[in-house]
Amino acid sequence: MRHKDFKGRSKRIIGESSDNMKTPQKIAEDVYLEMKLSANEALNYAKLVIDKYEGVEEECSYKLKPLR
Repeated sequence: MRHKDFKGRSKRIIGESSDNMKTPQKIAEDVYLEMKLSANEALNYAKLVIDKYEGVEEECSYKLKPLR
C-alpha cells in the first residue's frame, strides 16, 4: 500500500494510517482508504489498483456508464 502512485499531491489515498486523509475509512487492520474523492479520482484509482495488483481483476471491476 506504500506505492507512490497511491499518494496524491496533498493527501494519501491508501495508507497504513489515517494521517493526511480528509475522510478515512478503515477497510482492514492497518489499511485506510480515503473516501472523499471526485468521480474522476475514484475511477482513476480503481483502474490503478486493478492494474497494479495481479489477481484483483476477478474481485474488482469498474464500469463506465454514458451520461443521458
